[in-house]
Amino acid sequence: MSIDKERLNKGLWFVGGQRTADKKLKQVLEPEQLDDVKDTKFVIEKGGKYMNGVGFDIGTGNIVSARKAEDGKIITTCERDAFIFLGKWDEVQNKLSRSSVSYTKIDDKAYVIGNAAYKHANVFGNVELRRPMAFGMLNPTEKEALPIIKEIFSSVLGPPQCEKEVCCFVTPSEPIDIESYVIYHEDVVKAIVESLGYTAVNIKEGVALAYAGLVDEELTGLSLSFGAGMLNVCVMYEGLDCLNFSITKTGDWIDTNASRDVDIPIAHITAIKEDPEFDLLKTGGSREVKAIISYYRFVIRNVLTQIAHLFNTSTGMPYFKNPVKIVCGGGTASAKGFVEIFQQEYDKLDFPINIKAIEVIDEPLYAVAKGALSEALLTAERK
Repeated sequence: MSIDKERLNKGLWFVGGQRTADKKLKQVLEPEQLDDVKDTKFVIEKGGKYMNGVGFDIGTGNIVSARKAEDGKIITTCERDAFIFLGKWDEVQNKLSRSSVSYTKIDDKAYVIGNAAYKHANVFGNVELRRPMAFGMLNPTEKEALPIIKEIFSSVLGPPQCEKEVCCFVTPSEPIDIESYVIYHEDVVKAIVESLGYTAVNIKEGVALAYAGLVDEELTGLSLSFGAGMLNVCVMYEGLDCLNFSITKTGDWIDTNASRDVDIPIAHITAIKEDPEFDLLKTGGSREVKAIISYYRFVIRNVLTQIAHLFNTSTGMPYFKNPVKIVCGGGTASAKGFVEIFQQEYDKLDFPINIKAIEVIDEPLYAVAKGALSEALLTAERK
């Protein structure tokens, strides 16, 4: 059976012959064809069943879900948290009918959403790539944030696998470098998740990463989630989080400042930074590369300085008898050479905690969602 690549490129998802996002689409994928559809929004293997519970990482740059199949395999789904406004539907529908651009119609407006929006903006430098999220929370300056974010949520989560399936959604800790509160963001996200048919429970981002990356350390150590809009920190001792905070100088901050310094579009800086060949240890590259590396070093140095200050000045901090691990996650921590420059910046400081290792967790972009999944599965078991 051949695969309709055109329909796949429009982000349609398939559910082994049971239900699909497009009711007119009857095509069913066989298991051996799954490797051909890695870029689709939501793929469920034919006949596959999932345990009750989904982890849901709502990031500024990417939105990720994680589910656990009956065979123990973790299935993740990722979509860019971005969109481009194309115009009023009546004004653009004829053009779109002739185009291969993957678009979404919401009310009387047309948009390019998610991964397609990012690709579009990277090709056309003059296109405005807009974000429904900013600094880890709903973007207060983006009037169309709510309908866009709900569309992306629906795409990444898909329908519940059972009635009132547990969805453990991730939110940031309170930021220490801007005056902002996460309570409104949490309430809105909870309402959207519940409107999609899920039972919503919340977990902080740093805690979720600790659950994924500190299991072999008896849940003791430091977790640092380097997202696009927020860098979340958790100091954990035997499963209890002792210090939680976030700062905004992270991935987007790197992109914005490097873009300004070398005068090229932000989307181009992001593409350089996320290229699999980009290496933070190769300092002899272009001026764009040099700018990115400079800001990477500042981000790492800044978060270590903040941790040291808060650990030394806060009450109730644990005493770590033995050296502990720092585990890093998030898309910004995915770059080659990240651990090496982290170690270099750490060695320059008088850090109050004895660290035995600095590691980037496997699949750092998906780690937070996987940690949230573990909480969702435990919650579902208790119900």
